[in-house]
Amino acid sequence: MFIAGWGRSGSTLLERMLAEVDGVTTVGELFQLWGRVDRRTCACGLPLLECRWWDDVLRSAFGDDWPTVVDDIGALRRRAVRHRHVAGLLGYRDLPDGVARDVDRYRDAVCAVHQAAACVDGASVVIDASKSPIDLLVLASGESRLRAVHLTRDARGVAASWKRERPRHGHDGGVGRMMQHSAARSAVEWTLRNALVDVTLRRYRIDAVSLGYRDMINHPETSLGRVLALVDGADPLEFVHGTKVELGSRHALGGNPGRTNIGTIELRVDDGWRQELDRIEQVAVAVLSAPVAWHYPK
Repeated sequence: MFIAGWGRSGSTLLERMLAEVDGVTTVGELFQLWGRVDRRTCACGLPLLECRWWDDVLRSAFGDDWPTVVDDIGALRRRAVRHRHVAGLLGYRDLPDGVARDVDRYRDAVCAVHQAAACVDGASVVIDASKSPIDLLVLASGESRLRAVHLTRDARGVAASWKRERPRHGHDGGVGRMMQHSAARSAVEWTLRNALVDVTLRRYRIDAVSLGYRDMINHPETSLGRVLALVDGADPLEFVHGTKVELGSRHALGGNPGRTNIGTIELRVDDGWRQELDRIEQVAVAVLSAPVAWHYPK
């Protein structure tokens, strides 16, 4: 199950709640795996190269030389999984032969990790919270078992979140800073990425749920039920208590600091944009996101 959209929309929280369900496991933001594995850290707190769970998963997927394979796939992704190939991935033109082979190899590698994670954890559903529309498109063009959640949030809330300074865990062997964007840049990205997710889901007729951030926060049990209906439902969600959830530790990739929080988490809607964005920024975000904003839940 692929969580798609644009960052700062609540995907880490959704992924972690889904991972509490029996038969469901998560790999986090898998797109971040490919490349310098020596600079990645698991959500469990260990460097990726020292995490037994990831070693089991990646050894199962790629063999004993998995660090080299992962680095090679990282180089391949940088040259082939590019937005300039969107038309080809959507089937509107032919991909160059070399690019088509690289895309197939990348898709095979991603699916191998999904399958290995399911095997290691004895799960029937694997959550990939990569969000990246281009990664969704690569999977959708060749993965029949794919399900998706299109998670959206008010573009103003997303823009305010991207402006904040936030710690980033799990990269370069420690804690750094998450990337920041201006309100206008965030609004453009929000519009283009959500539009591409929508086009991809329609083009490949992927079974998907459209979920809004506010609904997820205010009605977590109902929201999770809608998502899990894509994979034939689930047992009662005993970790959900109104707007509080009990979250445990998981092995996953991604730098959001919320990934490491465990125990009882109280869900609250973040409406900080009302104070953090000035009037000009609010208007700019509203205008830039207007072409598609009416279509998505917030």
